[in-house]
Amino acid sequence: EAMNEPRLSREPVPTPLDPDDKTRPGASLDILIGALGDDPSLPTDLAARHDDYLRAFRVAGYRLLG
Repeated sequence: EAMNEPRLSREPVPTPLDPDDKTRPGASLDILIGALGDDPSLPTDLAARHDDYLRAFRVAGYRLLG
């Protein structure tokens, strides 16, 4: 009898993402790209090493706002 019962699954069901959906995962990345401008003094690896830069900023005695 138990073999005929439907099984419950918690696996996600793949659904296509709408590229114009601003709530989709990663949507904010489109907004962030270029948000700091093209100032040549900005490090080119800022995105990859932002934690290292923040740590150095704090060690130098600066406080972050907020």
